[in-house]
Amino acid sequence: MSVAVSEKTALSCPRCGGTPDPDGGPGLLARCSHCGVLGRIDDPEGWCRLVVIPRLEVDAARGFVEDALAGRGVSAQVTVVRSERLFLPWWRVVTLVAGRVDGQRELRNRVVERDIDDQGFSFYAVRETSEGVEPVRREIQRRLVALVSGCPMDELGIPTLDRHRQLAGGLGVDDALEGDHDVRLFDPGLRRLGTFLDPLVPRADALRQADEVVAGRIEGFATGMLPGADIRVEVLARDVTQFWYPVLHVVFDAGAHRGRAVIDACTGRAVSLSLPHAEGPTAADRRVAGLVALGLGALTGSVARLALAPPALLAGPDAGPIRARLLVGALLLAGVGVAGLRSLVRQIVGAGR
Repeated sequence: MSVAVSEKTALSCPRCGGTPDPDGGPGLLARCSHCGVLGRIDDPEGWCRLVVIPRLEVDAARGFVEDALAGRGVSAQVTVVRSERLFLPWWRVVTLVAGRVDGQRELRNRVVERDIDDQGFSFYAVRETSEGVEPVRREIQRRLVALVSGCPMDELGIPTLDRHRQLAGGLGVDDALEGDHDVRLFDPGLRRLGTFLDPLVPRADALRQADEVVAGRIEGFATGMLPGADIRVEVLARDVTQFWYPVLHVVFDAGAHRGRAVIDACTGRAVSLSLPHAEGPTAADRRVAGLVALGLGALTGSVARLALAPPALLAGPDAGPIRARLLVGALLLAGVGVAGLRSLVRQIVGAGR
């Protein structure tokens, strides 16, 4: 299979379709040579920056977190410790392609035949025979949308979108600019709505990622239509948009446990949710550790006292080996007790992380 992609850029008058004359106007203006209208020439290296306005208030995060926990079988009253609205950056590249697929299709003849089995019953079977191949040419035109993450979002539990992955894991960025969302041109005054994360992926890198997505989909056209075909496609237009999509980042307590969630600020869907885990050792854990330490200390001390300050029964000269064994036993008991207590403390602390 071979895939050839070329790109054509054409300027036309928005009024009559004629050819603009850049010399006919100052700066980025051009006058149509046909109808004379004066219009603006868009910078081919420029792009539009948009902001999707959130529908959910930050105060509404608690209810959505409780719903998300209930969906995972966790019933708990949630207390929001900290919540903030984040605007995540994305690149959206829309590519309009047109072309043709040339290949060959096998001609197969289907015949319905009547057979009779050994018991005399008749049945019908469909048999196919090959009758060669024929050349096929198909015209195609597609509008392809590619999304590229503007910065790493893995710490938030949101997958990175690039040439390898185009599904955002439940975040509604795929139709953010085409649905019924409130979308506005970026303005510095919108920063009052939350924290805007800066896009770290430059435009050129985003375009390379999007081009690979487009090339893979074009190759899929030929594979799905005519295996082994030759496909030639021209890029008629490409629109590049940078936009910010809002989420609610919530840190919450559920009882004595703490968790974190990311909520889609337009749909209320939980994009990521870390189930609550113990924040630290509880009072009951500390009491258990204290009682264990006290019991081990008392037992070790008693055995050591018998060896170092023996009663009259163990004070005779013949009791020396017994006192030595008691002293060794006290030391072993102390070592085992310390090791066991340390393990218990680690388990308690580890449960709180």
